[in-house]
Amino acid sequence: MRTIPTDDAVAFSVCRYWSDLGYKYANVLFFDDDYGIAFKESMLKHCLEMGLSHLGTFGFVQDYSSVDKALNQMKASEINVVMFVGSVSH
Repeated sequence: MRTIPTDDAVAFSVCRYWSDLGYKYANVLFFDDDYGIAFKESMLKHCLEMGLSHLGTFGFVQDYSSVDKALNQMKASEINVVMFVGSVSH
């Protein structure tokens, strides 16, 4: 049996780091699967609790048009920093 691992501590640490740097606007670009969605939810929870004004979330699937759409949406937003959550398939 496989479960989605929790990266809540990683999300907390990233949000704390961004908060300490004074960032107010951030984006998370994530692969739209169970792992990516769970990480995005942890980032939303922690970053907003730590005072970031906005955390944009942009999911994508494994095709170029989906990635292009997410990147164009992200480009139109106010950001200081971007977190990418994904993996490489062989």
